[in-house]
Amino acid sequence: MMRIVFNTHILRQPLTGIGRYTLKLTHALMQLGHEVHGLTVDPRHFYPAAARASSRRWIKLAATIPGVRHLQRIRLQKYLQGYTERWIYHEPNYLPLNFSGPTVITVHDLSWIRYPHTHPRARVAYLNRHFPAALQQAAHILTVSEFTRAELMDIFALPASRISVTPLGVDREHYHPHSAQTCQAILSQYQLTWHRYILSVGTLEPRKNLTLAVQAHSLLPRSIQKKYPLVLIGTQGWLKSAFWPVLEKQIRQGSVFVLGYVTDHALPCLYSGANALVYPSFYEGFGLPPLEAMACGTPVITSTAQALREVGGNATLTVAADDPRCLKDRLMMVLEDQTLVESLRCLGLQRASHFTWQACAEKTLHAYRLAQDYHASCLA
Repeated sequence: MMRIVFNTHILRQPLTGIGRYTLKLTHALMQLGHEVHGLTVDPRHFYPAAARASSRRWIKLAATIPGVRHLQRIRLQKYLQGYTERWIYHEPNYLPLNFSGPTVITVHDLSWIRYPHTHPRARVAYLNRHFPAALQQAAHILTVSEFTRAELMDIFALPASRISVTPLGVDREHYHPHSAQTCQAILSQYQLTWHRYILSVGTLEPRKNLTLAVQAHSLLPRSIQKKYPLVLIGTQGWLKSAFWPVLEKQIRQGSVFVLGYVTDHALPCLYSGANALVYPSFYEGFGLPPLEAMACGTPVITSTAQALREVGGNATLTVAADDPRCLKDRLMMVLEDQTLVESLRCLGLQRASHFTWQACAEKTLHAYRLAQDYHASCLA
């Protein structure tokens, strides 16, 4: 049995992609019989009922502190000092706290380096200042795709032996094809009709390239726009105002709906009820929404970003991230060609079946052992 302490401060609503990764991975590790503790500075933050039920060893350190990030890290750091080198410290969100024992970090992508203009300047400066030290501290590094692993090796000249790829999983209990009858109540809640809308899921921020989805949808015949509106799901991110003017006209005429954040309970039905998921990001380290959509039997159209091709394989349609006319054509294909839809559905379900949280946890456990060995060698 391994003992792992996670920085679980990221587990707060609305749950981000990194938060969901942390939630599912910790739960999978506990299901495999390992001891997992979580650190937080705020007991009001979201903690998984499933995790509490599966292990009484799950803890939340109940101390509330007002203030900014550095004050939170000070308090988390104090809690982490209570753990010995027999524990493994896993930081799922790039920058670890100081720890004398084996430290593992997860690097989800390098978007602030490749596309700095898609992040606030303060975030870019903070990561540039602290990330090299994080790499140096880590006894082992996890990435969620081969693409990000290759980027780390290229930019930071890291040896392959220090990086493991642990692809994300999809929760089969929730993300599977749902029927129209099962989803009726949830679709009615959002005033949507079964197989009468196109879906896009992602934080409203520049990197997600939702402008392309809106532009492509606006190129469809007016009758098609009205019959199959574009539905945007996601929290409001940085620089939303940069593309909000593009949305306003379509929102007023009823061809674009902005739902904001929706719960994990509602997402499977929203995926299942859509004619297609559009995910046109400029850059991704993985791309969880396309995987979840495929698991629900929904056709998926993504950009040609390398990590998205890695996840989708031959089960998705792809377009260049700067080509709205090509995306418009792909949308028309999905709306008009039922044979193509059935093919994408079958390929997507098959592809999604290869990604599980148990597999992610098992690969992560192997990386923990490598971290322990590396840490021991450094002390020898």
